[in-house]
Amino acid sequence: MMKIKILEYSTYLFAQQGYYSVSLSEITNPIGIKKPSIYHYFQSKEDLLLQCIDKAVEKEISFLQKEIKREHMNIENCFKSLSLSLRTRYLKYDTLKLIFTILIDLPSHLKFRMRQHTQPYFTFLERTIQQKLEENGWCIPLSGVVTSALITFLNGICTNLLAKEEKSFNLRWHIFWSGVSKLSSNLNLDLNY
Repeated sequence: MMKIKILEYSTYLFAQQGYYSVSLSEITNPIGIKKPSIYHYFQSKEDLLLQCIDKAVEKEISFLQKEIKREHMNIENCFKSLSLSLRTRYLKYDTLKLIFTILIDLPSHLKFRMRQHTQPYFTFLERTIQQKLEENGWCIPLSGVVTSALITFLNGICTNLLAKEEKSFNLRWHIFWSGVSKLSSNLNLDLNY
């Protein structure tokens, strides 16, 4: 129970303040344990962060699994709904914010390890998008291009939210989907599949 409490509060602090800005005392004091007690659950601050990331990745993959199956709609509405859901989760839940932002504020020796721990999320997201496109008749090379573009779009949304630049999602989506639509019409693909 205490380990879960530590993980949840640490995820919040790491997502809000970054790795460098969070001390173990900031984690332990509010939850009512002494700093040395944290070593009963975690080997180090790095170990704590890695476990926070692993839990966040697990939680966000579970969300994606449910979200992508949630509604059967045309491909544009499916991806727009997914993008809006991820944007909302980024604003509301620390787990997604931690996954997208933790690499910004890390010592260089931790960046490689952190990429290894966050990669399952991005791999799952990429596979899910690509699979959805292929199920809707998109050829593999083209689905790979659109998948990369959509992930870049999602990353841009999160980067803007991190910078506190709340731009119009609908305008950004329109520009993104116009490009995808033009590409698909040039290749005679039906987006309403």
